[in-house]
Formats: sequence, C-alpha cells, structure tokens
Amino acid sequence: MAIFKRKFMEINDPWVYINQGIAKLKQGEFGSAIELFSKAINLNPRLASGYKNRGITYAKVKDYKSAITDFSKVIELNPSDATAYFHRASAYFSLGEFDQALRDLNRTIVIDPQYADAYTLRGFTYDKLGAFDSAIADYTKAIELNPDNADAYSGRGINHDALGEYALAIADFTQAIEKNPNNAHNYFNRGRTYIMLGEYDLAILDFLKALELHPQYPYAYYYRGNAYRLKGAYYKALEDYNRALELMPYHALTYCNRGHAHTAIGEFDQAIADFTKAIELNAQLADAYDGRGTAYRHKGLYVLAIADHNRALEINSHCVTAYYHKALSCEKMGQRIEALFAYQAFIQFAPEYLIDQINYAKQRITELQQAETL
Repeated sequence: MAIFKRKFMEINDPWVYINQGIAKLKQGEFGSAIELFSKAINLNPRLASGYKNRGITYAKVKDYKSAITDFSKVIELNPSDATAYFHRASAYFSLGEFDQALRDLNRTIVIDPQYADAYTLRGFTYDKLGAFDSAIADYTKAIELNPDNADAYSGRGINHDALGEYALAIADFTQAIEKNPNNAHNYFNRGRTYIMLGEYDLAILDFLKALELHPQYPYAYYYRGNAYRLKGAYYKALEDYNRALELMPYHALTYCNRGHAHTAIGEFDQAIADFTKAIELNAQLADAYDGRGTAYRHKGLYVLAIADHNRALEINSHCVTAYYHKALSCEKMGQRIEALFAYQAFIQFAPEYLIDQINYAKQRITELQQAETL
C-alpha cells in the first residue's frame, strides 16, 4: 500500500513532470519536454515554473507566439520575475517586434539592474531601431558586468562600424574573437570593417578564417570577392562571387559586383548579363543600372548607357558615379551641355576618395565651358 501511495503522489506531483521536462529540454527532445511541462501545468495551473520552462521550449522550436503567451502567464503570476520579462523580450525580438522587446527589457533592467544579458539584448534591439549610441552604451554596460561577454563586444563593434568608427569596431571585434575564437561571424564582421579601412589583405584573411569555421557561409564568399575586386584581383573575385551565387542564387548584389569585376577585365557582355540579372532581382538597385550603363558605354552603346545612368539617378539622386559615367557617355554623343551639368553634379556630391575622377571632371568642366564661349 505504501508503494502504491508513493507512486500515486509522484504522478500527481507537477514537479516530477517539470524535472522530467527539463531533462528532455537539455537532451533536445523539445516535443516531449512541452508535453511534460503541459502535464505539470494541468496539475497546477498557477505553477509559474511550468509556464516558464514551456515558454523557453517553445522558443527553442521557434514558436515565439506560444512562448510569449507562456511568459505573459509567468508575469501575471509573478510580476517581479525579471527572467520572464527577458525571455518574452527575446521572443518579441525574434518576431521583429522591437518596440515590445524594448519595453520588456526596460522592465527587466528595472527589476534587476545587474542582468548583463538584458543589456546585451537591449543593445541588439537599439541596433535594430537605429539607436546606435544607445546600443553602444548598453553593450558597454554588459561588458562591465561580464567582461567575457563576446556577444556584447561583437554587438558594440557592429554599432561602431555603423557610425563609421572603424578603429573602435576593429578593437571590439578583436576582443570578441579572443573571447570566442570559434565564432565565424566575428571574423566576418572584422573583415567587413577592414574593407571599409581599405585593408583588403587583412579582410581576406578574416574571411578565410570565417570560411574555415563555416564553409557554407555565402556572405563570406561575397565580401571576400569584394575585397579581391577592390584590390584588383578580379579573377579571384569572380571565383568567390561564383561560389556565393551557388549558395544564394537570388542575391542581387553579388550579380551586380560580379558585373563590375567582368567590366574591369573587359568582359562587357558578361557584365551586362550580370547587371541585367541584378536588376531583375532588385529593380531599385541603382548601382546595377550605373554598372550596366558603363558596360554599354565600353561597347559604344551610348544611348543605352545614358538611359541606364538616368535610371540610376531616378532611383538614387546621390549615386555619384552615375553622374560621372553619364557625363562620359554624353561627351561621346556630342552632348556637351548635358555632360557639363553631369560633371558639375558629380563634383557636388563626390566623396574625397574619388579624387582622380574629381580632378578629371574639373578639367573637363573648364574645357567644356571654354568650348561653349568660342
């Protein structure tokens, strides 16, 4: 009789199911874990632990709406549970509902100001909302609370990069790599920043490491292709763009930049085909129209070239190279006034690193103006 009573009590003890569910959760048996947590909840509908663990498991299987429902129940039962607000924020974040995530993270930090992961996730949330300075402040706080937080270093680096603070970004990505040397994304992010600094060889080394860790990383091939192209290694760039397109065949920017590489080695028909494919995939990609226009110009198809440069400028009036390339084609067509205006617009918007083109445009403006006064 005693054995029978003991078994009966265990079957009706929700904590038995919760402990079994936690074991299944750790083993990755998420369906079984959800069933066990549900049994615990059925036995005691006011047991917050049942809802919390089931919510965590729902999040593991990407059923974020069910997770939010469970975490909301935990908060109803225990309004001071910081972890429930944090997990609900994480689910909202995964759904792209960043304002709701931010509200929950604010509440988490009010309840527990030492919750390092909450600062990290709020940093990611501010990042998504474009509040880069606020994101950096939160990542810095997360690092203060947990100096080994590689995600916080990585997140802060991404935001420094977004603000053009490239040296600070490199320092943070380097710290993230030291804390977690097996994370391909940290090498990838540092590689992208090295490209912005013109350090193409260092970028290539980082993308190589990222690909050693994650051989099917399409963006690492894409950005390494960019680094090779920018340093003039066009055939290596083409190899990387080809590999990137095997892994993500609908990526317009890869077609666009492969088109630039083809143009650089005089393969204008292949370039036109790539730019055209890029436009099919993204009709608002101004750089693809500008690139195709340049390839048309090299083939002597100046009317088509000017049409493409005009379309690029309709999409993005600050596509500075389109003004320059349009001016070159207008000159070929004898359209000196149109060329003059295009060169002037180019100089107005061109960044300083295009100094050679700026100087040439200034020279041509002077010569065109003199020609008009004769």
